[in-house]
Amino acid sequence: MFWDYLRDYPLPPEFTEFRVGEAAFFGWNTSLGRPIPELRSDVFRMDLEVLEVWEKEVPGPGEGTFGLNAFGVQPVQALAGRRLRAVLDGGENLAPFRALLPLAPGCILVGETHEYTVADVAGLGRVPEPGSSLEFRPGYEAVARSFLSPFLELNVGETP
Repeated sequence: MFWDYLRDYPLPPEFTEFRVGEAAFFGWNTSLGRPIPELRSDVFRMDLEVLEVWEKEVPGPGEGTFGLNAFGVQPVQALAGRRLRAVLDGGENLAPFRALLPLAPGCILVGETHEYTVADVAGLGRVPEPGSSLEFRPGYEAVARSFLSPFLELNVGETP
């Protein structure tokens, strides 16, 4: 909301600093739930390594039972039929999938454990190879956790 205020009113000269929070890095007004046009939203990128890929028959709604996931939540299964799934290195402890936006069209995050994320990659148009990686735009929670992780390689600078 402060960004909206800054558009209409200059800061008084007595102000020498102020806290902008995550908005400066994510281009998102969390209070109003909308982008800030003057800021970029693509400052961070997270690459998760593909560990394995397999085909899976996924029942549709009302066709079978689904157990609880690793966090005690009943998953919602929207994609039915023969699907292609990839296990990615990085789960809830590193980058919860609610804080990741896949950059590859056709990649849909469908589950996670504390250590791994599962993506439906049937819509990619290609089968990702183990050892390759998929790119994501991480949100605040994923970036904050990744900066605290001793298991990640952080690259700071221009993107290739």
